[in-house]
Amino acid sequence: MKKIFYIFFFSGISGLVLSLFVINITNITLAAANRGQFCDATTPCAAGLTCGENSRCNDSTKRAAGDQCWCNAECQSGNCEFSAILNRGTCKVALSCTPDGCNGNCPPGCTVAQDPDCGCQNSNGCCGIGCTSANDNDCAPGAPGGEITFPNPLGENSDIQTILKEIWKFIFNVALFGVVPFMVIVAGFMFLTAGGNPEKIKKARELLLWLAVGVAVILLAGGIADLIKMILGVK
Repeated sequence: MKKIFYIFFFSGISGLVLSLFVINITNITLAAANRGQFCDATTPCAAGLTCGENSRCNDSTKRAAGDQCWCNAECQSGNCEFSAILNRGTCKVALSCTPDGCNGNCPPGCTVAQDPDCGCQNSNGCCGIGCTSANDNDCAPGAPGGEITFPNPLGENSDIQTILKEIWKFIFNVALFGVVPFMVIVAGFMFLTAGGNPEKIKKARELLLWLAVGVAVILLAGGIADLIKMILGVK
């Protein structure tokens, strides 16, 4: 019968740990990305860097052929041969640019000044490749080369705190509205089939006792977390 208590006990402890973890991460913010690191709307580049056409942070230094690069704007030739496998590129000799307008394609040798798809530049009428509304005000859902959005099943304002709360809510609901009724039925069945046997009746009573203790633990877990939040002044 103690196994039932352990199930509820660890469910309650899990909820408490999740709640405390939410408290600890309340003020966590994402660090800015450095040159060559991935960048998007949620991971901006560090000061002095911009998010290029390969969704990598780059600077304005013009590099010679053979030097490492992450976008065309970093090369004197305007030609950075980027490899997604190696996660870096190499500046190549200049190529003649044949711009083809805003169509989601950056022609070889072109820079954002020549073809708007080749970089993130505000107010040029085109959302560049790998750009988002955070680094190119031309980007919007439905714009050429723009952001692709998916509905968030947890709501528009969900974050890691919301996700952890939803996990705790799921554990709570399963334990309280799934396991508890089932075990009450099991205990009732044990009483009905005991046939006056003192040992079987004792086991049924123990089951109900540990079940009640387990329910108390899982209910108190959420209350303890709320109490800690109140003491710390965390909303």
